[in-house]
Formats: sequence, structure tokens, C-alpha cells
Amino acid sequence: FLSTLKLRQFPSALIYDPISRAMTISFGLDGVREEVQKFLEGRLHPSDKLARVQELDKESYRIRCASGSKGRLEECKWALVLATNAAIEANQDKLLGALRTFAEACRTFHTEHMDLHATASCFWLRSDREAEWKALLRRQGMGESPEVAVAAFSFQSSVAILATADVSEGTSSQMATWFNSTLSEEPAASAYLASLPTLPWPVGPTEEPAEGGAAQVTRETRRVLAGPWLEHAVRDVMRMNNEDRIMVAGAGTCCVFLVLYLLWSCCRGGRNRNLSEAQVMKSLVPILQVNLSRQDGERLGMGIGSGERDCLMVTGISKGDVIDRHNAAEPNEARRILEGDRIVSVAAAASGQRAATFREMSGVLKANNSVSVGLVTARSAAMLQRSVFMLKLQDVPLGEADLRPPALSCGGAADDRGVEIATVGAGLAAWNEARWKDGLCCTQRLQVGDRIISANGNTDVRPQLAKGPSPLLLVARWWPVGSVEADRFEVSIERPSPEDRLGMHLRVIVGLPHYQVVEVFPEGVVARRNAASAGGRQILPGDRIVATNGAGDTKAMEAELQKPAVALTIERWVDRNGQGAAWSVAAPAAPLDGVVAKVLCALAASKATASPSATPRGGGGRRSCCGPALNYLVGPLGLLMCLAVSWDDISKIGIQRCLQGELMDPKRYVKLALTALGVGSLLVVHFLWYEISMLSRPLERGTCSQLITVAAASACLGYGNWFLRTWAFA
Repeated sequence: FLSTLKLRQFPSALIYDPISRAMTISFGLDGVREEVQKFLEGRLHPSDKLARVQELDKESYRIRCASGSKGRLEECKWALVLATNAAIEANQDKLLGALRTFAEACRTFHTEHMDLHATASCFWLRSDREAEWKALLRRQGMGESPEVAVAAFSFQSSVAILATADVSEGTSSQMATWFNSTLSEEPAASAYLASLPTLPWPVGPTEEPAEGGAAQVTRETRRVLAGPWLEHAVRDVMRMNNEDRIMVAGAGTCCVFLVLYLLWSCCRGGRNRNLSEAQVMKSLVPILQVNLSRQDGERLGMGIGSGERDCLMVTGISKGDVIDRHNAAEPNEARRILEGDRIVSVAAAASGQRAATFREMSGVLKANNSVSVGLVTARSAAMLQRSVFMLKLQDVPLGEADLRPPALSCGGAADDRGVEIATVGAGLAAWNEARWKDGLCCTQRLQVGDRIISANGNTDVRPQLAKGPSPLLLVARWWPVGSVEADRFEVSIERPSPEDRLGMHLRVIVGLPHYQVVEVFPEGVVARRNAASAGGRQILPGDRIVATNGAGDTKAMEAELQKPAVALTIERWVDRNGQGAAWSVAAPAAPLDGVVAKVLCALAASKATASPSATPRGGGGRRSCCGPALNYLVGPLGLLMCLAVSWDDISKIGIQRCLQGELMDPKRYVKLALTALGVGSLLVVHFLWYEISMLSRPLERGTCSQLITVAAASACLGYGNWFLRTWAFA
């Protein structure tokens, strides 16, 4: 900043005004006191660009207006004031902008209206600092939210006039026009007050409010971008030869790619963490377990390829082999393995080994004669129907059930945090038995294989386990088609008085056009009706309200439920098989408790063709471009290691002098060159190893991470070669 002033001699005195960005420079110290006093007292020439604004406090007003002469008092007959609140004062840029507009209005007014110039001075008031002044501005018409307000005060006549919001937030010319009209006309009677508040004390240096964090970051960023560093960098690059320019451009490009990649990774991670219930429900499909057995020397007769999310894609079936014979003998078409199906897990019957990745599943299929295959197919709609329901474990913790990663259902990205019921504990089994005996809907029991979509509204279920009993669960379950049926009946309810509540906890399940009864409270009208109709039709947890007074839309039903007389159409799901399991599948060869590997799959798009109580089923896949975690870090770590090993030498040489080829000790370049070439070679080896390892899993290959690795390798090899060449020709 001082270098831009081009001072001709020293010492020099500089008076800088941050509001108007104007300054005065005095060479030597003679007359500095007079210049400062002149500025504080407002004795400026109309052509001076320094701001005519002082803070309205006891000290500033005394210097400006009460210096003892009649002329000084006459200049402060009117005080033109800009009042600001704490919100704008925390943002330095906005505050300076408002003060700059106000200062320009004062300068225009003093220049164009010389007859009124000697009767008014301009001040700045922090309204939130003094409650009396803030209350005065409110009484004169200032609202609650405005950040700035322009006013005129006469301390001699006790007059207060507030400008309109259009003037306060307008341009400097609008303010100057308002100053002229206000001071030229006789004030209205409402402007006269008994007295004005006492002036505040000056603000000390340690009492200045702190600038807001966001505003400070924005201001510092602007300052850095506007600094001379960019000009100096361009000048240094222009002095280099073409080879050095290309090297610098390559390093800059690598840095840009690295920053963009990190931002992209953070954004993608944020999207994956916040899956909603609707997103999870849309992607869920069942996994069918198909058992296959063969003799030694027999072929399965199945062509496989790599599918999305590490699945095995069935590309063809050979005639006469094991799978072809299995398809011919299997009466249920959904359990046949056909071209286009996806295999998401393979379990060995003998050893209990279970695999869920492309390479591991291929190995298990080749090494074992008896396996259980997890199959995802659109044909499952003809075999299974899905139900989604709310279930509240009354006084029972979710810890009563053992959980496992999803094995009987597939939900794409939701599988990373999804859980299924592996086993049911004694306490939960007794709770299920009591619910069955009470005649509740068959969805109001937690069973092995149930997929928990959310607990207490959170799709990340596991952290909810430690939050005590009675969690509210959103559960998905698949039933064999035709094993459940919807029992519909009508129930009429009348409120004795408008103050009586129905006493039901109702929830709308995402994607379904009806209410589900989650809980019936004992003090409500519904509970009293249930007690009066013992042995008859009752409203129980798990029931679905599909219509209210004939209205079938949820919004319309909400309005109808407020009426004194309500006719409810209730739907209750009944299991034809009594208390049986939801759907029968071959259990995995080994328990899944503690299995860390995720069930990865591609989701087959399908449309449900089930009974009216079934829920439409959809699917979609999320392609995983994640390779080993090391592959994301090896590039940046290589560069950091290179800098760490050689930083002592680089700091001694100096980066700018190093790039310009000014050698201090040529021997140091050998260490720099060997370090950079060594790290670059390691990155190249890692790049090639990763490419070779991904030949069998092409869809798992991470392109972005490889770009980072090759960019880091290029930078290390390029700089290593440059250091070596510079040393050789020194």
C-alpha cells in the first residue's frame, strides 16, 4: 500500500479516510497537528474528497460543534445522521458502502447548497449501542428490520426528523435532495420533542464489535485476489524459457484437478449420506436364494460378466448343463436363472464361505459343487409382493433382535447402512406372540428377514439402537403372492364434544395414499369405542385408514377427521398361514452377523403386479467408481512425501530462484531430482498395478483417482528430470 503512494521524501504524514478512500500527504511533520484538527472539526474545502462524517458521541460533537465560538455552534444547528444496526456493523464491506453513500451525499449537499452549508454537520450513529436513541428512531417511524436509517436532529430546538426507507436505502443524490428540503422547510409539529437523548460516550479501541466470520473471509479473499502477487507471478513466468513455462503450467493444472476432485468427492459423499425414506423405498428389491448342486467335472453352464455394483451378470445359459437342467425342473419361473439376471451373493454349502464381490463370487462358484446363489430378477414380481408399514416396538428395545447387513433384499446405495432382522430374541418373540393373540394386523410383528428402512425417521438405523425402547420403525417385508389378503370393514365414531380427541397416532407412509394407525392412546374416543365393542370390530395398531366419510385423499381425510361424526374405511392385512414366516428362502450357508462386506448389486427395474395391498416396486443402480482407498490417497501423498523429504533443500534454494535457475549449491539438486524421480516411479508402478488388477473388474475401475495418480506422477517425473538436467548443465 505504501509503495503505491510513491512518497518523495521521509518522514511523511498520511491522513487516510477509509470511507471515501481519499487521503492527504504532508512531507515533514510541520503542520500535521493543524491538518488533523482541521479534519476533525470539519473545516474542509468543498473540493476536498475526505469524508465529512464523524461518529456521533460526546467527544466528536465537542470537537466539531462545541469549540467555544459562536460560529462553531452555528455549524451544528442541524446534525445529519446515518444510523446503522449491529447486523450491518458486523459486515465491514456493507458498512463502508453505506457510509460511503452517506458521505458522498453530505459532500454534494455542502457543495451545492452553500446557504445551508454552515448550519449542518454529518455524523454516524450506532443505533443498537444506545437504547434511548434506538427507541427515539422507532418512535419516529423506523421499522424493526432496516439496517440503515437517515435522520436530521436539531439539538438546539429538540427536533427529530426521520427520512423514508426509500431515501435511507437510496442513492447519494436522493439523500442530498432530502437534506436540502428538510433544512429549508419548517419542521412538522410532530418533529418537536421535549428533549433529545444524551450523546453516547466514545467507543474505545477494545470495544469495537468483531466482524462476522463470513464477511471477514470474503473481504480477505478479495484483498488477496486484488493483491500484486498475480502480477508478480505473471512477470516471473514471462522471464522463463518455454520448457520452464510448460513445467509450471503442468504443476498448476495438477493442483486445479486435485482441488476439483476433492470438491467433487465431498459433494458426492454428502449426497450419499442423506438418503430419504422415499429414496430407499424406491430402490428396494428382493433377493431370491437359488440352490445349485453339481457332480465333480460337471459345468454350471452359465456365462458371466461384470455388472454394476460388483454383481455377476448372467450373459448366457448353455444347453444340457447344470443350470439348464435346474431351469427345466424348476416349476417357479422366478427361481430360474436366465440371461440378464444378476447374482449379488454366492454362499458355499459345505464350507460356509460367502462372497459378495465379483472376484470372490467367481471363485466360490468354481471351487464348490453346492452353492446358494442370491438372484435379483424382475420376475420376482410374479412370486412376491412387498408391504411397507410402520411398527412401534412398545417398551421393547430394538436390541432384542440381532441385525445383519442386507441379505434378502437389495437397495443400492441404501445397503451401505441398511439392516435386516437376523434372529428374534426371547423378549421380542413374546411381544410378537402377544400382538398375534390380540388380533393385530400381521404387519405388527417383527420377523426374520424384515428390512428396516428407518428408525425414528432416520435411515441410518444402527445409531438408533442405543436410544432406548419403543423405537418407531419403517419396515419392508416381502410375502409370497396370495399369502396375505386385505380385510376391509367400516367403523363409525362420534365425538361426545368437540374437545374430545380421537386418540390415535396416525402416519402417512411415503408413496401410499392412506393413513396407518401407529398407536391407539388409552384416553381417546377410539380406545373407549374399542372397549365398548369387545369381540367386535376394533381399530388397532397397524390398521390402514383408506377412506374417511368417503374421502380417499390424505388431505381430504385430514379435514374429515376433525368432524364430530366420522365413518372410517379400515383395511387390515391378514396372513392366511396364521403366524407363519413372511417368505421362505434358503438360509445363507453361514450366519451373517458381523459380516462386514456390503451386499452390492444392480437393481432390476420392475413393476409390481400384485394384489391391491401390494406396493409398487422400483429399482435402479448406483455405479461404484470406488477402487481401493489407497488409490485416492497415493497421488497427493506422493507429492507431500516429495515435498517433505526435500523441503529443507527447497527452502534453502528458494522456490522463485529455483524456478529461475539461480543455483546456490548445485549438489542439492541431485537429492531433489532423485527424490522426485523415486516418488514418480512409485506412482507409475501403482498406476500400472491398479490398471492390471481392474482388467477383471472393468466397471469397478475408478477413473478420477487414476487421473490424480497420473497427474502426480507426471509432476514428480517432470520436476525430477528438470532438477537433474539443471544440475548436469550447471
